[in-house]
Amino acid sequence: MGPDTRHSLQLEVMPLTGGFLPLPTVRLSRYIPANKEPANRLLNAGSGLPRLEPFAVGQVYSASRGQQVHVLAATAPGGGGSDGPSRVL
Repeated sequence: MGPDTRHSLQLEVMPLTGGFLPLPTVRLSRYIPANKEPANRLLNAGSGLPRLEPFAVGQVYSASRGQQVHVLAATAPGGGGSDGPSRVL
């Protein structure tokens, strides 16, 4: 992949509360697969395991950083609504 390679990522999240909520912070990392070569095992003891490596500064741009979304609170079933307050008879 070259330096001008672009990828788009879409996530779906479910809020647990209502209100003006910040968009969730997402941390992206590069996946480094396990090293299959047994040579130099003593020198690079940790290189035989898969790992996540953070991207360098400027490699990932978050266009939604600092944005908020307005989440409407859920209403209880039968608890009012647009046709007026509930009445108990």
